[in-house]
Amino acid sequence: MDRERGVATKLVGEVVEAARERGYDAAAVIPADESLVGFYRRLGFGEPSLGMDFSSGMDLGTGVAERDVAMVMKLK
Repeated sequence: MDRERGVATKLVGEVVEAARERGYDAAAVIPADESLVGFYRRLGFGEPSLGMDFSSGMDLGTGVAERDVAMVMKLK
């Protein structure tokens, strides 16, 4: 089972590190499900608070506008 191996934790960690190396100020995630909020919080992301608007193009969120609230991690 991937949960026991920490695959998601490693993947998110690698993406965050790559963003730091590229000089980004922050990283953001939109939890696909409420159950993921605690997972992202443990990795250092803040509470869901940044509403996202995908009305102008490609939808990178959950597909449900009311749930497209990002959790942000400051990188600098």
